[in-house]
Amino acid sequence: MCDLIVRLTGATAAYPYGHLVRTETPTDFNDGYARFVHCDYNVKRIEEMSHAVLRNHNVKPGNNEQYGWYNTWQPFDNPAINNPLAFIDAGSLPEADVIDYFYTGRNRDSLVAAPVYNPAHRWCYFPNMTPDEVIITKQMDQRPGRAVYCPHTSFENPLAGEDAPPRRSIETRIVAVFSK
Repeated sequence: MCDLIVRLTGATAAYPYGHLVRTETPTDFNDGYARFVHCDYNVKRIEEMSHAVLRNHNVKPGNNEQYGWYNTWQPFDNPAINNPLAFIDAGSLPEADVIDYFYTGRNRDSLVAAPVYNPAHRWCYFPNMTPDEVIITKQMDQRPGRAVYCPHTSFENPLAGEDAPPRRSIETRIVAVFSK
């Protein structure tokens, strides 16, 4: 997935931050399907978090770098018919619609971001995604003139039917490094 991010974004390098597997039997709230619109991080922390990831990979952060954080999202075992990933189209998300909040999951007090409701937000999702498809979303980006966030959630699809297989998905979280 790091190679994919480099290839698609033009980054000079990419490093994994982690991954998360979601199934119909979560071990806790954090592993369940997200049912609230959120951003995974806050751009106010992008340098601190990016430098920590680079150091974890024995890479010294440079002075002439900017960072973008990406998620990949992919179903496995079954198509994602119910509980698909939905996200706000960045073109309909004014910067003023995103607020800071503190998320306290997994015994961490993390500054993250979330959008406030705006009826002008346009929502997207890919129906019936198969295990050979992947969505890439940008979770935060410090480069000027680019979308900063991609707020997202999952939802119970009323068209899924009672016999729809459970959604199982894996998310990877990746830091991309760009030269200024």
